[in-house]
Amino acid sequence: MADTFSVTPQYIWEVGYSHNVLKTTFESGKTQRRYKGAKPREWNLTFKGAWSTVSDVVTFYNARKGSYEAFNWTPPGESTAISVTFKENSLSITRHGLTSFGECSVILEEVL
Repeated sequence: MADTFSVTPQYIWEVGYSHNVLKTTFESGKTQRRYKGAKPREWNLTFKGAWSTVSDVVTFYNARKGSYEAFNWTPPGESTAISVTFKENSLSITRHGLTSFGECSVILEEVL
């Protein structure tokens, strides 16, 4: 059973939708399009705030080995959890001085 990512983005989240359309242009200039299906949705999440929040994201990311392992997550505004992975295999963290404030960003990708 997959673990659940439950850290709430503190400030920013963005969702992206895209579709896979194959476009062929013939010598006559006519074009043909074929719909190949929806691509996975992606969410850009930014976590800013207490170091404990950022640390929770980092710990969860490292436990999944970056983009290797899928996990459950409920997108903002939805009530049902879906299966996602971290899109990137690296994670950068910003810590502000010696304070207990930090931030990081991740991209989550839906597993279809």
